[in-house]
Amino acid sequence: MARGYDQREELAAFAATDSCTVVPGTCSEELAAATTCTLTTGAPGSCAKATGDGSCTYVAAIRYVNLPVGGSMNPGYDAAGLVQYSAELIDAINYATANSGNILFHCRTGYRTGAYPSALLKALGIQTGDEVVERLESIGYDESTIEGKGMKSIIDGVADTTWTGSVDATSGVITGALTMTSAAAAPVPDAVVKTSGAATTTVVATLVAAAVAFLA
Repeated sequence: MARGYDQREELAAFAATDSCTVVPGTCSEELAAATTCTLTTGAPGSCAKATGDGSCTYVAAIRYVNLPVGGSMNPGYDAAGLVQYSAELIDAINYATANSGNILFHCRTGYRTGAYPSALLKALGIQTGDEVVERLESIGYDESTIEGKGMKSIIDGVADTTWTGSVDATSGVITGALTMTSAAAAPVPDAVVKTSGAATTTVVATLVAAAVAFLA
């Protein structure tokens, strides 16, 4: 799919901003041989101490991912779009988890920002329909916005998807795949699905620990 730019070049540009910071040794140690660090390769990168008796701390770069939604060339506000981007969304969450980092979802209007991550949480069984709505309301979305065409169609579309996988309750790593359910699946309901029960507290806490942030 054409996205208007080469994402590999985009990632390479951000990767170039990886860096190392020096934690100096004692004054006498630094006078004898100042601590210097070398950025090494890896996933994520890391630092190696080149000289001195201090230590080095790796500072990860910002990782940027563009997931266009809407328009004739891009996925729309539906289950197919969620499924298409699910692997990239999960990869971003896992990357943030591995690096003790944060994720900032951003779009021009705020519909996609709230809808896609929220639908993913529901599709993976991390939050129920009620919990998705409650969380959206808690971060500033009103009922009319949640029930609006864009957000509603994506969240409702979860009913047409099948998640095969799991979220590790200890590491927070998500493994598995989200796919479209067969054509025999039940039709999408007319309202946002509000199911009973509660998601596993441990799993929800794991995602919170991954610091998934939303920008309305």
